[in-house]
Amino acid sequence: MKKTILIMAVLLLSFQTTYAYSFKDVSTHNLESDCWIVFEENVYDITEYVPLNDLDIDIRTMCGKDVTRDIASTAVEGEDYKTNTYNLLQQYLIGNITLNNGNTLNTSKENPYNLVIPLLLSIILYWIPYTIIKTTKKLSLLKGFNGFWNTMLFLFLLIPTFGFGILMILKYHVPALSNIRFNFLYWHVELSIFMGVLGINHFLQRFPMYLTQLKRRRNS
Repeated sequence: MKKTILIMAVLLLSFQTTYAYSFKDVSTHNLESDCWIVFEENVYDITEYVPLNDLDIDIRTMCGKDVTRDIASTAVEGEDYKTNTYNLLQQYLIGNITLNNGNTLNTSKENPYNLVIPLLLSIILYWIPYTIIKTTKKLSLLKGFNGFWNTMLFLFLLIPTFGFGILMILKYHVPALSNIRFNFLYWHVELSIFMGVLGINHFLQRFPMYLTQLKRRRNS
């Protein structure tokens, strides 16, 4: 368990920085083939999305600009596009705005994702029940524990990682999916982190058994 916590701490530190750009940096990316925008102090490279845009707004005119006010004030038939736009833009996030000139590294307070919560939650949900079951020294409970997490890892792989990924791809081909009030990208990321940490925990817990089986095969 100590090794698990150490690994997770290293991962946590590695995800704490993001690139920051000045408005001058963004303004130089003002072409359809090189399109950056600023939205709520975050910087997005939407070059790949420009040819896919199916909204009534010509986003080519927004390249190299701060579009926060434009998006907030845009409404078609009473529908506010701010929420849908925010969900869509997250996959193109490359940094945030700084008042300094040039590119620097700084801690982003606008990062919508959380690494600490899924990391700690997965460790607590896995290792506390495992420790309790281990003290009972009942093999049947341990088998049930391993079987449960084998199933859960499969479900987390199937739904948030694979399922939400497919839905995000389909949004480009089925525009109606963009109207669903659910942030698929956010939960795709968060639940994938949760699943990944669980997978590491499960592997570390089972690793001694794998070594034992390997030794038995060599001796047989």
